Amino acid sequence: PDTAGPSLGPRLERIAEVQVVLASVESMLPADDERPGEWQRLLDSFVSTSFSEPTVNARLDELLAEAADLRAGVVGPEPFTFTLTGDASIDVRIGNTLDEPLDVIVRLSSQRLGFPAGDQRVTLASDATTIVNVPIEVRSNGTSAVVVDVLTPAGEPLIEPVTLTSRVNALTGFAQVLTGAFVLILAAWWFQNWRAKRRAAAGG
Repeated sequence: PDTAGPSLGPRLERIAEVQVVLASVESMLPADDERPGEWQRLLDSFVSTSFSEPTVNARLDELLAEAADLRAGVVGPEPFTFTLTGDASIDVRIGNTLDEPLDVIVRLSSQRLGFPAGDQRVTLASDATTIVNVPIEVRSNGTSAVVVDVLTPAGEPLIEPVTLTSRVNALTGFAQVLTGAFVLILAAWWFQNWRAKRRAAAGG
C-alpha cells in the first residue's frame, strides 16, 4: 500500500531511550521486585497504533518521573577531611530517603591513595544512612583530593561527585629505620640502667 498508517519511528526511539533509563534504575532494585516486569510490558504495549502519541508520551513521562524519584532517594556524603599516617580505612556515609532498600556502587579515586576493595556494591537501608567502610593504601605523602562517586549498579551516576580531602603524613622508609633504631637504643639504655640499679641494691 501507499501508506501504512502513521510512522512509529520517533515513538520507538523515545521508548528505547526510556528503556535505557529504566534498566539502570532496575539494577538498584531487589531481584524479586515486580516493577521492572510491569515497565517492560507497558513499553511493549506502546508499539501499537492503538495508542495516540499524546497518550504514549504522557505515560513515558510518568515512567521517567518514577525513575527520577528512585534516583533522587540516594544522598551523597558530606565533604570531610581526614589524616592518615599509613594504610587504614575511612567511613563514607551514604543516605537513602526512600522507604525501600536500594543497591548502589560506591567508587573512590585519588592520585595519592589506592583503594584495594575497588568499587563496592552496597545495599542502602531504607530511610537511613548506611556507613560504607573503605580500605585505603597510602602511596605518597601530602594533601590530595579524594573523589567519591555513587552510581547505579549499571554504571549511571546518581549524585554529583563529592570531593574529600586527605592528608597523608606516613613515615618514609628512612624515617622508620631511624625511629626503630631510636627505640632499640632507648630499650637497651633502660635495660642497662635497670641492671645497674639491681646490682647496686644487691651490693647494699
